[in-house]
Parts: sequence; C-alpha cells; structure tokens
Amino acid sequence: MYGQTNCWVRPDMKYIASLTKDGEILISTERSARNMSYQGFFDKDGEINIKLHLTGQVCFQFIN
Repeated sequence: MYGQTNCWVRPDMKYIASLTKDGEILISTERSARNMSYQGFFDKDGEINIKLHLTGQVCFQFIN
C-alpha cells in the first residue's frame, strides 16, 4: 500500500496468507481476501489461494 505508515494486527485474530495472480503474498483476514477475490486479485472470482493460516501476535523489531 503506497504511503502506509502503520499496520495494526490484533494478537487474537485469525489471518491468512494468500497468493495473488501476480505471485504476491497478501496477509489479511479471510473475509477481506474473499472481498478482494471479486476485485481481480486472484485467478478466479470467489476463489482464494490460501497458503498459510496465521494468528496475530505481538512482535517488536528494532532497526538501527
């Protein structure tokens, strides 16, 4: 997402990693992916190529 400065993840929410028709991996909820599946992100309308099921968690990364 262009200009994105923050990304909020709920530590208790279920997410998926899905493969787009362009070969990119998207992390989202399954409901969001289902909506995107009707907007041309995936090969077929209504079909999601789920690669991984995830649960949000707290993780800190410090960059020098």
